[in-house]
Amino acid sequence: MPVRLILSQPVDTCPLISLGSPTFIPGPLRFFFSSLTDFTPLQLQLSQQAFVDLPHKTHVWIASAFRTSAIRRQAHFLKLADGSITTTKIADNAIVTVKLADGAVTSAKILDGTVTAVDLATGAVTTIKIADGAITTVKIVDYAVTNLKLASYAIPFTSTYNTSPDATDSTLAWVDMAGMSVTLTLDRTSHILIMFSTEAYNSDPAYRILVRARIGVIDAFPGSIDLTPTVSAGLGAPYTHRHTIGYMAYSYNFYRPSVSAGTHTIKIQWMVSGGTGYVGSRTLTVIALPA
Repeated sequence: MPVRLILSQPVDTCPLISLGSPTFIPGPLRFFFSSLTDFTPLQLQLSQQAFVDLPHKTHVWIASAFRTSAIRRQAHFLKLADGSITTTKIADNAIVTVKLADGAVTSAKILDGTVTAVDLATGAVTTIKIADGAITTVKIVDYAVTNLKLASYAIPFTSTYNTSPDATDSTLAWVDMAGMSVTLTLDRTSHILIMFSTEAYNSDPAYRILVRARIGVIDAFPGSIDLTPTVSAGLGAPYTHRHTIGYMAYSYNFYRPSVSAGTHTIKIQWMVSGGTGYVGSRTLTVIALPA
């Protein structure tokens, strides 16, 4: 519908038009009208207390009558009040990305909770579009992230197993346990959990089997451990008793914090305090957790 302007009091500077109807503006002023449909120029000299009706959706350029080269301002007479346009008033697909200026929509202009998962097209949000640190734990609803939403190997892990018997009688140096080595690639600094289990026994129950986990060239904590027990306190008198133990299952968890990003080889090494050690079926599982 038309907008009416009330003009009075001459001025020598160009005023800024307020938006609304009616609007009070000092004058006399020289107004230049152009329709949005045909843009035909029309010049009018407005006298004191003159009334001018503007067509719907008209752009108005205003210049001072006393300073013809003065400032020019453009006014749109259909200003929308804050909050007058809501999502329920916008037809589906009415606003497309090509109609939005770069940077026009910022996070500050989006109300909390207005954009939900069902509003996003598949693949619309990629990691390259999310600023570092933009998503924090306080912004994630409890239980919002489930295992179905995690990509395969989102939490790095690897495992292996072996059922072939292996033996060692090494008492002076650590040797690799056959089949107990894996490779894991980390994209970030991580805490490494190493879970090892095996069937084992020593041919002489007075001696132990010792094992350790290695990440590259460093030991996982706590270092070397006694995997199997002894059934006599020592050799010779007065500790002459022997009680042979066959295969039994043993396990141990190793840990190493703050392992740097990169590709790492994790393996189990072993040795004996005496006698000959044997291992049967065994498994090795390694999990990396965010540091």
